Amino acid sequence: MATSGPPTADSAELHSAVGSQNRDKKLMKILEELDRDGSGQIDVAELIDLLEDVRRGRKERKYMCFAMIAMFVFGIVLIGSIIGLTYAMLYSLKDTEARARAEG
Repeated sequence: MATSGPPTADSAELHSAVGSQNRDKKLMKILEELDRDGSGQIDVAELIDLLEDVRRGRKERKYMCFAMIAMFVFGIVLIGSIIGLTYAMLYSLKDTEARARAEG
C-alpha cells in the first residue's frame, strides 16, 4: 500500500527500537524535541531541521574555538607588554639620583 506524502517515522517505534532501560527518559526527551509539530511522527522536514541545527552548532563551536585562541594570544601579548614596560621603567630609573639643592 502506497502512502501519500513524505516518509515519516513513529517516535514510539524509534523508542522501542533504540531505547534501553538506562536511557529511556533521555531518548524520549530527544524524540519529543525532534517532533516539533507534536504529531508523534518525525517527518523529513523535522529531520532536516535537526541536521541544520547540528551544522549550525558545529559552526558556532568552530568560531568559539577561534575566539578563545585569539583571547589567549591577546592575554599573553598584554602580559608581555606589562612586564616589558615595567622592566623598561625600572631600567630607566636605576641611574636616577635625588640631589639636595645647595643653598648658599
